[in-house]
Amino acid sequence: VHRSYHLNLINSSSKDQEKARWWLNFAFWLNVVEIGSLCGVTYISNRENYPIHEKLFIIFMISSLLHMLACIKGIRWVAETNNDVQTVQKGLFIKQSLLLLSLVSTVGLVGFFLEHRLLCHDMAFSWFAFCEYVIALANMAFHITVILDFPTEHLVVAKGLKYLTEPSFNNKFD
Repeated sequence: VHRSYHLNLINSSSKDQEKARWWLNFAFWLNVVEIGSLCGVTYISNRENYPIHEKLFIIFMISSLLHMLACIKGIRWVAETNNDVQTVQKGLFIKQSLLLLSLVSTVGLVGFFLEHRLLCHDMAFSWFAFCEYVIALANMAFHITVILDFPTEHLVVAKGLKYLTEPSFNNKFD
């Protein structure tokens, strides 16, 4: 949905349209890898199969960070095709801040992991876990910013969508 929405916003007469399309497609495929690896990390515990869990976690981390970067670039290039970067500035600032938080936390995560594994420092694994939680929260927050990308769209989660077509729709839920 995100990719389709932004592809439709691209001004086809702009010289930057190919860059915008490339970044949106790149973000889409990175998101597929991110979700797939996250599912793998979730269902294959480190106690069950540590080597696979570790590799899936690394793939998740890399694809997640690259996905954030690609989304930011894609949205910026779409706005460039319409000479409308001002409209997306707030959302891009939030996304960039969450990417920066994820990058800093990733550096901490790697550092504390190495301290834990190589030096057996006290509390290193606890700090590793803290960084992991910060990354998870930043990742979820980044995905929630999709709300800013669809300012005029509405998401309806409902049972019995036939009510949407009836003139008295607003009265049904009062």
